[in-house]
Amino acid sequence: MKNLSIMKILLIVFVSVITVAALAVGIVCVVSHNSVTDKGGMENNMANFVDECVYSIHGGMEGESLYIRLSTDENGSAVIESSRIPYNGAPEETKTLSVPFEAVEKIRAVCSECGVMGWGKLKYSEIIALDAPTVSLTFSVKEENISVTFNSNQELPEGCNGIFNEVHNILMSYLQGDD
Repeated sequence: MKNLSIMKILLIVFVSVITVAALAVGIVCVVSHNSVTDKGGMENNMANFVDECVYSIHGGMEGESLYIRLSTDENGSAVIESSRIPYNGAPEETKTLSVPFEAVEKIRAVCSECGVMGWGKLKYSEIIALDAPTVSLTFSVKEENISVTFNSNQELPEGCNGIFNEVHNILMSYLQGDD
């Protein structure tokens, strides 16, 4: 009888230790898991590490070309480089500016909200205006050698069609000195 009581006590202690250990592991996992959830409920961990964004527009009836690159350097500073040709035959206008790191944070927020880094391959739209310019976006995590590129001729996930304008407005606000 005494052996049975000792066995019960040992079993209770063993189960309690296992339960506490499992709870501790669960807490550690939750605390160390710093993912972001996008509009579709998908986890998007890489959005927090995007350190380069390229916005480009080319084509169209006027022949306009615009290239804007926001990137970080090894010191954690942010720089915007732009190149623009307003119409066919016009001279190229270039500009390079140091900008606050908040510009990168704003781009990361857009990536996170739309879940861009987890989109994968997108389908091309069945309807493409041949005389309209094509807008392209690339978001990169340089250290991981990861990038996502898409353009205005592709079908974007629901709720993300405004991403081109949103990114353009952020970049232009820094190029024009609005922020």
